[in-house]
Amino acid sequence: MRSFFLFLIFTFTLCTSCKKDDPAPSQTFVTGWNENLTLTVGSQTRYFRVYQPAGMAANAPVLILLHGGSQSMTEIFAATAGGTRVWQQVADDEKFLVVVPNGVDASNNANGTNQSWNDCRPLTSANPGFSAADDVAFISELIEWTKKSFKVDNTRFYVSGVSNGGLLSYRLAAELNSKIAAIAPFIANLPDPSECSAPSAPMPMMICVGTLDPLMPFLGGNVAVSNRGTVKSTAETLNFWLANNGVLITDVITTNLPDLNTTDNSTIVKRAFGSSNPAKEIELYTVVGGGHCMPSIANPLLVASEAAVGPQNKDMEGARVAWDFLKQHKK
Repeated sequence: MRSFFLFLIFTFTLCTSCKKDDPAPSQTFVTGWNENLTLTVGSQTRYFRVYQPAGMAANAPVLILLHGGSQSMTEIFAATAGGTRVWQQVADDEKFLVVVPNGVDASNNANGTNQSWNDCRPLTSANPGFSAADDVAFISELIEWTKKSFKVDNTRFYVSGVSNGGLLSYRLAAELNSKIAAIAPFIANLPDPSECSAPSAPMPMMICVGTLDPLMPFLGGNVAVSNRGTVKSTAETLNFWLANNGVLITDVITTNLPDLNTTDNSTIVKRAFGSSNPAKEIELYTVVGGGHCMPSIANPLLVASEAAVGPQNKDMEGARVAWDFLKQHKK
C-alpha cells in the first residue's frame, strides 16, 4: 500500500510540473515545400506554406515572403512570376527557411489566388479593394509558430514583399519591430493617408523601386489600379524612414551599378544611407527606367507581362541582393 501511495505522489508531481502552455511536440516537416499549413487568428483560418532547403542547419535564419496584391503564396513561384521565383534558389544556396503566408481575398474574405494584404491604406467606400484582415496579428503568430516548429535563429527573422506585400513590409517594420531584424520591400511606397501606427524604433531596410512604374507611382499619387488608394512618393517614403532611423540624407554613398544588360532600357543607382551604423542603415535601389517588377537576370518576364507592368531591369538579381542585405542584421 505504501508503494502505491508513493507511486501516486510521484505521478502527481510529474503531471503538475507540466505547464499547460508548453508547445506541442513539433510535427515533421519535409525537405522542400510543406503545403496546406494553417493557423487560427482570432476567428479566421489563415493559410501559409514553408520551404525547407536541403541541409538546413539548426539556428537557420527565416525569411517571411509576402506576395503582391491579387497574387497568392503559390503564384509568386510560378514559371512566369519573374524575380520572386529566385527566392527558392537563394534559400537552397544560403540554407534559410522561407515562410510564405497567403493574404485574404477582399471580395469574399476567403483563401485562394486573388489575395491582398491590409497594408495601411484605409478601407473606405472609395477604396473597397483591400483586405480588412488582421495581418499584423497573423504574421506575429506565424513568427511564434515558426520558432516552436523549427530550430531557427530567433534574432534573424526578415520580411520581404512586392507591391502590396512591400507595403505590408513597411507596416510590419512599424508594428512588429521587436520581432523583425530587417525588411526588403520592392516596388512599394508608403500609403498616404495611412492608418498604421507610427514606428517606435529604427529598422534596417533595403528598398527597390522603378521610376517608370505604371502602378505604384514613383512620384506619388493615385495607385493605377481601381480602388487602391494613394501613396507617397519614393522620396517622401525614403525621408520618412531616414527620419525614423535617425539618419541624415547627406550620410550617403552613391553607386551606379554595372549596366550588364544594355537592351533592357534601364539602369540601377544604389544609395546607401547610414552605412556606418548597420542597425539604422537604409539602402535605396532606384531602377531608372524600371517598371512594377523585381529586377532579375535569371527570370525575365514575358513580353506581354512587361507591356502591363513596365520594363524589367536585368542588371541585378533582386532576391540575391536583398538577401545579401538582410542576412547581415540581427535583432
